[in-house]
Amino acid sequence: MVGKIMENTENKTEKEIIKVGLVMPISETKDFFEGHWKDVQEILKGFLKEIANYDFECEMVSYSKEVNLIHSNIVKNLYESDLVICDISGLNPNVMLEMGIRLTFDKPIIVIKDKETDYPFDIKPLEYIPYSRDLNYTKMLEFKKDFLNKIEATIKEYKTNSDYSPFLKYFGSYKAMSLDKQYEFMDVINSNMLNILDKISYMQKDIDKILNEHKEEVLKKEEKGMGLRAFLEREIKKGKREKEIDVEDLQAYLRYKMGINK
Repeated sequence: MVGKIMENTENKTEKEIIKVGLVMPISETKDFFEGHWKDVQEILKGFLKEIANYDFECEMVSYSKEVNLIHSNIVKNLYESDLVICDISGLNPNVMLEMGIRLTFDKPIIVIKDKETDYPFDIKPLEYIPYSRDLNYTKMLEFKKDFLNKIEATIKEYKTNSDYSPFLKYFGSYKAMSLDKQYEFMDVINSNMLNILDKISYMQKDIDKILNEHKEEVLKKEEKGMGLRAFLEREIKKGKREKEIDVEDLQAYLRYKMGINK
């Protein structure tokens, strides 16, 4: 059964508690100031309160009352949450990694994104709910209707369908990852995840610094066609200093970063 049962002793009514994990950036990103994500969190929590049949406990998956390694909290909450709401606006690397982990558990997930962000081909089987990047009140009311309908439909399907599978079913007969051997698994995943996230964070900071220094020069250069992977492998992993990097080689990553397709 999804969630636990809580009894209201005053009204003699029962509401099911649904633990909701939120996956989204928590700090400022290229296209979104820090306050954007706080606003999105509050909007989603407010919308969930309008569903009368459930009590939603809604927190970021990185949140925990226990004093643990943050990556341990993330994986634990990604697994234990009854429902995960993932905002992939801007295609933040950490967000995409956390969503991938949730998908391996093959448990309920709701994907949302702003209307300007392209939807990745790899997760096309998953439906998503778009919202206005400026969080315009009228437009968000339109989003709310689709969002709440999706929430209720997903919970109902998960509770009533023993073969429920939001993602893996599209690729064949696969068994979802389980945490039956939780402690051994957590030791492995925490170590690997910590290394991955540290590398992503380090590379992102270096790339952003390079782009800020050379943006105007890059835009003046003709398209050369080098992909992001080639650029990262050749320049960042070789440890070149920022000012030693060929400016022309930055243009492909800049287009990727800015969402420019030519």
